Amino acid sequence: MNELLDLLRSVIKLEKGNRIVDRRVAILVGYREEPSSGKPQWVDPEGGPAKSPPFFTSDIDNAMILHRLIAPNERVAVSWDEDGGYAKLGNTGPVSCKTPAIALTAACIAFLAKRTHTKIEN
Repeated sequence: MNELLDLLRSVIKLEKGNRIVDRRVAILVGYREEPSSGKPQWVDPEGGPAKSPPFFTSDIDNAMILHRLIAPNERVAVSWDEDGGYAKLGNTGPVSCKTPAIALTAACIAFLAKRTHTKIEN
């Protein structure tokens, strides 16, 4: 199974933010762990230090960081209501998830999948 589609499915299924998924998304967009004495240190995509992967799936501000990393020149729309969160990025279809942060994270991954010509099936 395609790793990108597997990650997208994992994000869409989330009921709440998930640090394991956040880590997978972070690695996808260029964050990396570097060994050091003791606890591994995280490095952001630009080579700067990071305390940990961003909370993409639980914090809308962190999900917006993901948008800027994946598609900084594309329009993004995010909304929510009593049923959950919705997001649309560029020319991808809207994504519906439990929260706005999860929806935007999923929309970013869907955009990346489309940009890399990965076939997305429902």
